[in-house]
Amino acid sequence: MRKKNIVHPAENTMQLYLFGRRERKLIRIVSIILLTTSMLYLLCFSAIYLIVPPDQGKVLWIWKPKLCSLTCFFLGLLHLYGTTMELFCTLRYQRIRPSLLKPLSRLQWIQYFYYKYFSRYGPYGILGRRYEVKIMVKQTLQIPLQIYLGYRVSLLLTDSKMTCFYTMVLALNCLVIPALMFLPNTFARRWGLSFLDTILTFLLSSGIPMLLIFRAMVTLYFAGNTQFLDDHVWLNQSILLGRFVVFSGPFDYVAKVIPFFTCYLSIRSMTIAAHIQLEPSHNSELLQITRSKVSFETENSKSHSKLYRQIFTFVSTCTSFALIYLAYTTIMARDCPQGCILQTYTWFYPQCDCIMFRINCLRTPLPNNYTMDEFIQQFLQNVFDIDLVQCDLPNALTKATMQSMQNLYSFTLQRTNTVKWDISPSDFPPSMFSIFLYHLYLPQIPQALSSIEGNLQYLFLRNVSLYLNNTIPATYNRLAMLDLTNASLNTVPVLVIEQYMNNLKFTNNNITELPSQLASSPWIDFLHFINNSITTIPPTFANALQSNQKVYMEGNPINYLSNDINFQILESTRLSIRQTPLCDRLWKVVHTGIGSNNLTALEEKIISKIDIICKPECAIGCFESLRKNTRCDIECYTPACNFDDGDCDFIDL
Repeated sequence: MRKKNIVHPAENTMQLYLFGRRERKLIRIVSIILLTTSMLYLLCFSAIYLIVPPDQGKVLWIWKPKLCSLTCFFLGLLHLYGTTMELFCTLRYQRIRPSLLKPLSRLQWIQYFYYKYFSRYGPYGILGRRYEVKIMVKQTLQIPLQIYLGYRVSLLLTDSKMTCFYTMVLALNCLVIPALMFLPNTFARRWGLSFLDTILTFLLSSGIPMLLIFRAMVTLYFAGNTQFLDDHVWLNQSILLGRFVVFSGPFDYVAKVIPFFTCYLSIRSMTIAAHIQLEPSHNSELLQITRSKVSFETENSKSHSKLYRQIFTFVSTCTSFALIYLAYTTIMARDCPQGCILQTYTWFYPQCDCIMFRINCLRTPLPNNYTMDEFIQQFLQNVFDIDLVQCDLPNALTKATMQSMQNLYSFTLQRTNTVKWDISPSDFPPSMFSIFLYHLYLPQIPQALSSIEGNLQYLFLRNVSLYLNNTIPATYNRLAMLDLTNASLNTVPVLVIEQYMNNLKFTNNNITELPSQLASSPWIDFLHFINNSITTIPPTFANALQSNQKVYMEGNPINYLSNDINFQILESTRLSIRQTPLCDRLWKVVHTGIGSNNLTALEEKIISKIDIICKPECAIGCFESLRKNTRCDIECYTPACNFDDGDCDFIDL
C-alpha cells in the first residue's frame, strides 16, 4: 500500500513580518547609527562637564556641572542599552492582546491602562493604539522646546547658513508631520510618520549640534592646529557655540533633556516596529491586507481625534510658515557698521546684530560725529567682544555705556590715551569675563579695576606703566589669568593663589627673584617671567614644577644653572631658558668647541638636547602661537617674525 505524504499545516504557513527583509535590515542599520551617535555625544559631554576648569565653565555658562554630567551619563547609558539590544538581542515582538478582565486594584488599573494603550507593539507607547494622539502630544510638548533652542541658535551662532538650516529642519518638522496624517495609504500614513519623526527629532537633538562642533573637534584634536586657541575670532565663535550646546540654566536643561529622551523613544520604537510579526498566514496574498489591518488598528478612530488633529495641523502649519520666514530673514544681507567682524542672525531682529567689533579711530572715524559712548549705545548693545584702538578716550567709557552692553564678554582698549577710569567695578555688566588694557600710560590701577567683582576672570594689563603706584589689589587673587606686562614691578605681587588661578604673566618688568610658592601651587599652569632681571633659578623652584606647569624665562640674564636641577624639566621645556646668555654660550660651544672642557654635568646634558632646550625663536617672547592670532603682539613686531604676520597692520605703530 502506497504511503501518503503527510503535510503539516505549519509547513505551508508563511511567517510574515510587518516589514520586508530589506526594510528590516535598513531600519536596524539606521537605528544603530542614530543610537550610537547620540550615545557618544552624550558620554563625551558627560566627561566634558567634569573636566572643564571652573573659570571656563563660567565663560560657557555651564549650569551645575555635576548634575549635567550625571544626566548626560544616564542618557548615554540609555542609548547604549538601546544599541546593545539591537545588536545582540534577537527577541521578536509578537502582537499583544490586552486582557479583557476587569482590574481590581489601582495597580492593576495602571497596568491594564498601560498594557492596553501603550504596549500593543512593544514597551514604548509611540506604537500603541492611540498613535496619532500620542504623536501629536509628543509634538505639542517637543516643538516649543525646539523653537526655544532654534532661537538660541540664532542668538549665538555666527554662521547664517547653519542658523537657516536649523530653522528649516524645525519648520519641516512642524509642516510634514501633520501632513503625513492625511495620506490616503494607511501603511505609509502610519509608519512613514513614525520614521520621519525619528529622523527629525534626532537631527534637532543630537545631529545638528554634533555637526556644529565637528569642525572644532577636527581642528583641535585631529589636525592638531592649536594655534586656533589664540585666534580671537575662532575663540569667540567657539565660546558662543559652547554656550548653545551645554546646559546653561534650568529651562535650558529641560529643553534639551526632553528631546534627547523622546528621540530615544522614537528610535527604539522604530527598531521594535521592524521586529513585529504578523499572524501566520497560508496565503502570501494576504500580506498587504494584514499589514494595512495592523496599521489601521494602531490608528485612532476619527471621532476621537478629528478635532484635535485639525487644531494641531492648523497650529503646526502656521508655525512652520513663520519658521520658514525666519529662516529666510537669517540669510538676508544686513548693513553692519564698519569694524564689525562677526555678527549673529537673531530671529525677529532684521538689523545687524554685531557681536565682535574692532575699530581704529585714526583710520575709521565714527560716522555722524558720534562720540564713542553714543555710538556704542546706539549700535552695539549686544556686542560680545569690542576692541577700541587708537581712539581718544582719556576717561575710557562711561558707566551708562558699560551697563548698556549686557552681552559683553571681552573689552579691549589699545593706545586710547586713557589715564583714568573713574567708574565702580560693580558698573561692569555681569556678562564680562575679560578686560585687555594695552599700551596705556596709567599712573596706577584705575578705579574701575580697584577690585574684582562679578564674573571677571581674565585681566590683561600690558604696557600700562603704573609709574606712580604699582600696588596690585589683593582681590586680584580671584582671577584665573593675570597679565602684568611692563607694569614697573620689582617683585612678584603677594597674591594668595586661589584654586582656579592658572596663568600669571610678569613679562618686561624688573623682577629679580622667583618666589618658590608659585611653583609649588598645583593650580598654576603657566608662569611668564620673560625679559626680567632674574640671574639664577633656585633648584627648589625648578624641581617643584609639576607635569602641568610651564615657566618661561626667556630674555633673563641667566648664565648658569645648578646641577641639582632635574634635567627632565629642561628637556620637556617645562622650564624654558631659550634666548638666555646660557643658551647663547652653549650654542657657541656647539659651533666652535670653545669652552667645551669647562662644562658642568647639567650643561653637557643640555648640549645633547640643545635643539629642543635652546631652540631659537624669531624674537624673545614671540611664541609661534602669538603670530597670526588676530591680535597685535609687540614682541612679534620684528622683521624676523614678519611683523607679527600682519596682526599689527590694524595699528599705526
